[in-house]
Amino acid sequence: YCEMRCVQLGQLLFQILLLFFAFVFFFFQAEDGIRDYDVTGVQTCALPIYGYAEEHGVEFVLVPSETGLLVRGDGDRLIQVLANFLSNAAKFSPEGEKVEISVTAGKGTARVAVSDCGPGIPEEFHENVFAKFTQADSSDARQVGGTGLGLNISKTIIDKHGGEIGFDTKPGKGTTFFFELPLLNENAGATVGRRSHLDRRLAE
Repeated sequence: YCEMRCVQLGQLLFQILLLFFAFVFFFFQAEDGIRDYDVTGVQTCALPIYGYAEEHGVEFVLVPSETGLLVRGDGDRLIQVLANFLSNAAKFSPEGEKVEISVTAGKGTARVAVSDCGPGIPEEFHENVFAKFTQADSSDARQVGGTGLGLNISKTIIDKHGGEIGFDTKPGKGTTFFFELPLLNENAGATVGRRSHLDRRLAE
């Protein structure tokens, strides 16, 4: 038990440091990482975390996406958000299930989404999903680990990019976490409607 608590404390301290650096980065308006960025690149740039899927007995699946969806942002921070979505989906998905990653274009926005077949998020917890140090169920937290800071950090990053972050969920069917950013090339819309089948199912 003590060893498990030490690991959780280490994770907590690591997440606090990530949160601190995220705030420092944005509040001091560091520009080195801000550039025109093809957001479809986050799918392949997040490859290092794909081993996490094997650890939890799930499969990460890339939904075919168009290229050339340009946004203004820091690619490293956006990959950090996607990595958080993927780690959560892997932890809460039943063994043998698939987790789908999609990048689509809407009306003036690019949407990055991760869809799983997990237990879903209870309705009474929806308003607290992006709060600090929170998880849907304390028993889930003990089983899968985590600090409850990842989604709060992700929201901070997306808010500072001028985007939106959210989720669709159905109890017993799964959850889609997504973020949307303004497109620089507003005519990019070839992927409208090409969400993953899990994402579409949850949005219906």
